Order: sequence, then structure tokens, then C-alpha cells
Amino acid sequence: MEKNDLFDDYLLGRMSEMDRIQFEKKLAGDKVFEEELQLHRSMARQIEEHEENHIRTYLQALGYNRNAKLKIRTIAIAALSIAAAFVFIFNFLSNNKNNHEQIAFSTEKPSYIEAYFTAPTNYLTAETRGTFANSEIETALSLYDKKEYAKARELFERLLKEDAVDYNTRFYAASTLLLLGERSESSRVFEAIEYEDGYFKSQIKFYLALIYLDSGKRSQSISKLNEVVALDSMFHIEALKILNSLESEQ
Repeated sequence: MEKNDLFDDYLLGRMSEMDRIQFEKKLAGDKVFEEELQLHRSMARQIEEHEENHIRTYLQALGYNRNAKLKIRTIAIAALSIAAAFVFIFNFLSNNKNNHEQIAFSTEKPSYIEAYFTAPTNYLTAETRGTFANSEIETALSLYDKKEYAKARELFERLLKEDAVDYNTRFYAASTLLLLGERSESSRVFEAIEYEDGYFKSQIKFYLALIYLDSGKRSQSISKLNEVVALDSMFHIEALKILNSLESEQ
């Protein structure tokens, strides 16, 4: 299987449980492989955003508004995406030509969290990191892996009340809260561990920047985005992109 296809299967949740475990074992032990995955994820997001903007601009020019995102996950089909977009537009207009006056315009400000935040990969499974002494942590992370975020949240909230809960568990607890739309609670947990030494330092700052932007805290967000850029992490390209877009709005 081509590496791009393998990355797509992992990011889109198309792997079997056994294949996912083997994939994450390789991620945990191969830094280059992990960096390749992050680059693939970043490029896929940029292509997705580029093509989505094409569709949105075209529809708005015709008096339509469509909020659905065009999911383009494979670099190999990028050259065909424009053509596919126009096929989509043609079908959309044909199906709605008799009732287009009923389509409402959206005036909501776009969410930076929705645009840039995805569930962080859990590298702390029992299979890849050893058996946890705290079975509640293992259960919470297992629920997180299964995308059962509401159930995971209940366990994480109980664990967060314990002073002994480690940095990594708090990171996934905060991520779970953000996935459930609880920005203020997520922000509180991220802020509590932001300056601790750990693997997720740049991610935490980037996620806080997104939360601050969606909460109207522009200056705080810009400060965090600049910190992300200074760290030169895998998020610095996206941070620069947001900073440039904010500057162009002024």
C-alpha cells in the first residue's frame, strides 16, 4: 500500500483495530514516520481549505451559501479536485433551481476551532506505552480512541480532581473537552499545563490560540500564535497562515 493511502486510512479511521495498533507502534518508535504523517495531515488540510474556498466563492457569486466542507484527503487527486468541485456545483444548482430563494445566507463568523482543530492522536494506549497503573486513565483513553467523548469526559473530569494526574492525561482531557465544545473548561486545563515540560507544548499553545480567537480574545491569540511560530513546531505553518489572515483583516 502507498504511504499516502496508509496515512489516509489512519486519519479517516478506516483501519482495523489491529492495523491501527501496529501503525501507532511504528509512530511511537519512528520519528521520521511521525513527521511524514504530520506533513501529510498539514498538506491535506491546506488542499481541503483551498478547494473549499473555490466552491464557497463560486456559490456566493451565484447567490448561494453552502457550509458543507469538501473533504479532500489525498494529494494524488488534488489535480482533479477543481473539476470535481464544478460537477458538485452543477448538481447542487440543478437540484435547487426551483427553491433557491429559500436558501438562507450565513452571517456567522467562521470558527477557527472547527477549521484547525482535530482530535489529537492518542499515543498513550496500553499497547504502545505499557499498562497503566490507574485503570480509569486506561479506560478514559480507550473511550477517547473510540470517539466516545462524552463517556471519556466523565472519567477525565473525575481524574482531573486528583492532583497526581499526569501531564499527558490532562492534555487528552482538555482535548476531549474541546471536542465537546466546552471551550472555557478546555482552556482552563490547557493553561494549567502550558508551561510544563512535555511533548505537547506547541499543540497546547496552538489550541489555546484557537480558543482565544473563537472567544474574541484576539490579542491573546496573536501572542500564542507567535509563540508557536517561535517554537518552529509542526504547527508553525498553520500558525503563520492564521497570523497572515488576521493581519489582512485589519
